[in-house]
Amino acid sequence: MTSVVEMFPKARKLSYDARSQLRSVENNTCPSSSLFFALDELDRQLDLLEGLIHNEPPSQREIWRRKVNELRVESVDLRTRGNNVSHHRYNEQLNLQNREELLGNAGLSYAQRRNNMTEMDELVDESK
Repeated sequence: MTSVVEMFPKARKLSYDARSQLRSVENNTCPSSSLFFALDELDRQLDLLEGLIHNEPPSQREIWRRKVNELRVESVDLRTRGNNVSHHRYNEQLNLQNREELLGNAGLSYAQRRNNMTEMDELVDESK
């Protein structure tokens, strides 16, 4: 049977990898889906560890509970930060699309956009 002592290093490694992936997501060099996949795996490992704690000697159970809880808190924090980055990127993309639709410049050449701006400037001048 597997013990907490054997599995805990793997969970710590998964946590470290998830932190690295979060940095990559923040730098836009990695898709957020890979971060969430790593966090899901970490959560599965932590669930297994929590189930194995009761097999440890009574004198060690509280120590292992604290260590597993620390990794759990870190996992929740990484997931929250990853969600924030994903939502921020989504909102930026949505704002960009809305801006292009509102300005009506999607698909216009530079010369056409420049001409539209000149016409708008002339209309502003006429209204003065």
